[in-house]
Amino acid sequence: MIPPEKLARNIRVFYTHQLLLGLSALWAPILVIFQMQEVGLSLTQVMVGESVFAAAIVLFEVPSGVFADRMGRKRTLLAGSLLVIIGITIFAVAANFAQVIISQAFFGIGLAFRSGADSALLFDSLKALNREAEYQQVLGRYQTISYLTAVPMNVAGGLIAAWFGFRLAIMLTGVFIALNFVNFLLLTEAPVMEEGRRPGKPALWYTWKALRYIWKHRIVRYTIAFSMIGALGMKLSFHTLNPYWEIWQVPVSYFGIAFAGYNLAAALTSHYAYKLIRKLGDLATILMVLLLICGTFSAMAGFSVGIIAALIIPAVFQISRSLQPIAVNDMVNRVTYSHHRATVLSMKSFLQQVTQIVMLPVFGIVADGFGLLSAFGWTALFLAVFGLLALYRLYLIPADYQHGNFPKKFR
Repeated sequence: MIPPEKLARNIRVFYTHQLLLGLSALWAPILVIFQMQEVGLSLTQVMVGESVFAAAIVLFEVPSGVFADRMGRKRTLLAGSLLVIIGITIFAVAANFAQVIISQAFFGIGLAFRSGADSALLFDSLKALNREAEYQQVLGRYQTISYLTAVPMNVAGGLIAAWFGFRLAIMLTGVFIALNFVNFLLLTEAPVMEEGRRPGKPALWYTWKALRYIWKHRIVRYTIAFSMIGALGMKLSFHTLNPYWEIWQVPVSYFGIAFAGYNLAAALTSHYAYKLIRKLGDLATILMVLLLICGTFSAMAGFSVGIIAALIIPAVFQISRSLQPIAVNDMVNRVTYSHHRATVLSMKSFLQQVTQIVMLPVFGIVADGFGLLSAFGWTALFLAVFGLLALYRLYLIPADYQHGNFPKKFR
């Protein structure tokens, strides 16, 4: 029997984790421009690097989820943190495209080990404490801590890059990433509550069982399909800001200030997200997420703006950035059994990354060939079509199709 105080400590450890993620936001304002100006990459090469990052996640996402379900979420989080430390070290000293690619591979593998395991451990800790109903609220608080902490760090990152060079900001980021490894040492494994483990079964058996669960459970299937579209939009919204600002001649020293404002908006949204989701409901919330993403890309594509507007328009993305993970993860967690929760969540991330592997290089080629603003317009159309299709399929699911009456043979 695990003492309740140790499980409660897990929640505090994840609060510290989010604090350190916020402190690691030093490099966020200059991540892309560092690669383009300091290393000498084109936007297409930057997107190819992000595609490699996504490919690394694809290769290791599901195995890492199975590893987390079988060997423990704490061990998986520690392994992922160590790999991210290696990635940031290589990235900080990178001088060419090949070295960026290697660092992106380490980042991808490391984040694959962390994704799914963190959400599963948090949810199971709350469930063991009979507090699973607080998941949305706790996740909103986590994001609020991360975003608020990132506000001064974004400003500092932009100023450090402008005054002392890009690499110093990235090296300082690595220090906070290393502290996260130490923080995860304080975690305690939460008990797996439901039946479903099969001792002696190989990893592929667990993978197949989770895949079958996703495919047969319509709520999970179409929620994950929507998350693939939303995650692609969020990825592009972040990695195109630097070149977008270059078009409108925004000074580098403003980058950090803009990111600070974005994180402040994201923090405010996260703080009230659980109330908004409960008021609107799941479908209306993710519909709003989609409309905001597509509308913002359309505005960026269709309006000739100055420096101030170029900084303000992308702020709308922050509402979607905050709402989507809370709404989507909660929808999946509520209807997924504990014995393969980390695997299912990892598969969600796996499928998101597959989408990015295909689409990020395409976006880079279109942007380099036809202009960044044109690429924004096509992106808005693509996301709208496939996002609305996933939402329509969710809308058609009967109200009584829930966790309890899902066929037992697929659980």
